[in-house]
Amino acid sequence: MSTGFERRARRLREHVLAHSKPKDITKDEIIERLNELGIEHNPRDKKDDLMKLLTDRK
Repeated sequence: MSTGFERRARRLREHVLAHSKPKDITKDEIIERLNELGIEHNPRDKKDDLMKLLTDRK
């Protein structure tokens, strides 16, 4: 179980990632975040495609 602080920190990270321009974040950071969220992806995909996976999830 996560604490309130951990939940707030996670929401803040997600907010920053969702509102970052694709150029502000590296492909490796996007892949790391997708792995943390358990989202399946192809690491060979372009950065824009990976960013779309990250931002379009619900």
